[in-house]
Amino acid sequence: MTTFLALYRGATVGEAKLISVSADPDLVAVVAGRLLDSSTDERVEGDDAILGAVANGRQRALWLIAGNANVGAENTGNKRHCDKGDGEC
Repeated sequence: MTTFLALYRGATVGEAKLISVSADPDLVAVVAGRLLDSSTDERVEGDDAILGAVANGRQRALWLIAGNANVGAENTGNKRHCDKGDGEC
């Protein structure tokens, strides 16, 4: 599977134009690590199990992508560590 980044710019999402695309694994890992660091825990408050699963899955996916390019947490800015086997970070 390929993981890539796309950079868009526009006044609104609907008007945005594609500026650049990159599949560079080091760049992708750095961005994923930064997204993990910049996001607060997205644990959904309340009883919505579906939204909670989506938020938890998104965090897990970013964690896996950040570590996929042999880039350590010290290089991605990712200070979190997830070694749980249950898919929750």
